[in-house]
Order: sequence, then structure tokens, then C-alpha cells
Amino acid sequence: MRKVVLSPSLLLGILICQAPTYALIITGYDPSINDRFSSGYSGDFSSLVPNTDPNFVGLGLDWSGVGWDTDNPQRNVALITPQHFVGADHFRTTGSINFFNQQGVLKTYSVEGFSTLTTTVEMENRLSDLVIGKLTTPIDAADFIAHYPILTLNNQNDYLNSDLLVYGWNARIGTNTLDGFEIIESTSRTSLTFGFDVDGITGEAYGQGGDSGSPSFISYNGGLTVLGTHFAVDDPINTTQTYDSFIPEYLDQITSIVEADGQRLTLIPESARAAQLIGFFIGLTLLFKNRLRRR
Repeated sequence: MRKVVLSPSLLLGILICQAPTYALIITGYDPSINDRFSSGYSGDFSSLVPNTDPNFVGLGLDWSGVGWDTDNPQRNVALITPQHFVGADHFRTTGSINFFNQQGVLKTYSVEGFSTLTTTVEMENRLSDLVIGKLTTPIDAADFIAHYPILTLNNQNDYLNSDLLVYGWNARIGTNTLDGFEIIESTSRTSLTFGFDVDGITGEAYGQGGDSGSPSFISYNGGLTVLGTHFAVDDPINTTQTYDSFIPEYLDQITSIVEADGQRLTLIPESARAAQLIGFFIGLTLLFKNRLRRR
């Protein structure tokens, strides 16, 4: 797999200081199609109104698990358990996060801390840009906020050409297609990423400054599955490629983190969870047999 080394100025959280205006860039942007909230996304967030336009690209999908930093509402995260969320290490959220729940009520939760994951490159573990955030307490089911499964297919080729729903600045949502995988290295961060490019197709989204950490999804059987978090672009002015940290690559590390807190990931398809458990029990069986042989 090709490794690409990028300037730190190409990280999406750093680009925020280089552009005069900000919003997820969407070709042929139309607020009725691309805005999560028809009320706009500023001012009094307790008065947000969900977009119910029949042409809305995210209509019928549950966006309640996508939250934003209370101090900077452009820093977005996605829940993967009732207590954990994914984001970008170089553009972390701060003290608390807002979620707009399934009943149209704004909920706020405190952040306890973060765990940064590692990428293995050339037999060496390096810090990735994918970070797992932890809320102080798990979100109660009665709060009506979704957490998203992770799509786990057999290999990277199975993800190629998948249709993406790309979330970003100003709570905008666009589409794109997964084009391929790269190892992206920028100063102290190295992530296995998937990329999506700019083809000029109406509705197509790509990143710009401030989009770091926002999620990309694949719709699977009528529901959202989270696949990545925005990391970098290839050019700050004439962007042709956006790179997302590829969450399934870090599944073992994420599982260890959330299970240590008494939480569990949801994997789609369900066979992925079964395979994970089978591997666990096979390992226990082999360990037990080895111990018997030594006696």
C-alpha cells in the first residue's frame, strides 16, 4: 500500500486558519438537500429544526448520534457506544458535547478523556489521528440518542466504490464514493485512510478547513454505519482528494478501550462479532491445552 507524506498544514483542523469562509464543500450545494437542520446552524441550538424536506439526502436516517463541541459547534463527533465517540486527534473536542436527540431535545454531556490509537507501519507503531473520546457517564437509553455500528467487511477491496454520506462543517451532509486506501503521514500522526475525490458531480462533498473529526458513513440495510473521520486533504486551495481515518483498521484497539469501560461495539454484519468471539474462544482453548501439556 502506498504511503503519502503530507505537510501538517493539510490537516483539516489546521486549515481552519487559512480560509475566509467555512462549510463542508458540496458541489451544487442546496440547503433543502444538504443541511441537517432547516433552521440553520448557529445561535440558539436549543431551537434547531430537523430537515424534513423530501429531497434531504439524510432523510429517514438517525443523525442523533452525531454531536458537536459546545465551545466550537464545528467540531463534530460520532458515538460508537453510549459512552464513546470517534474524532480527530489533532482537532479534539473540549469539555462537553451537544447531541440533538430523536425527540428534538438538545442534550449535553461532559467529556472525561481521550485514547489515541496507533498505526503499524514498517513494524513500528505510530500515533494515528483517530481518537476515541469517552463521556463521563454513559448516555441513558431514555435520552434517545443513537450510537453507530461499524461496518466490517472481509477486506479493503469490499469497501471500494461504496457510497458515502459525508458529514461536516455547518452540519452539512453530502455524498461521495470511496476510491481507495492510503497510509497518510503528517508530522506526528500516521493513519490508514480511505480517500474520496472531486468529480464535479452535484451533491458530492469533500473536506476543507475545520472538517477534521467529522464522520463519514455508509448506509447499510436502512441505517447508518460509521466508517471514518476526516483527517486531511491533498491541497488546501485546490482540493482533489479528502482522506478519512479508516475506523475498521483499528477495531481491535477500539474494542479493548470500550470493553474496559463495560461497553461493547456493534459490528455490522453481525457475523463479524461472531467471528471475533470465535477467535477469542479458540485462543482460550489453545491456551488451556498448552497448559495441560506442560503438566
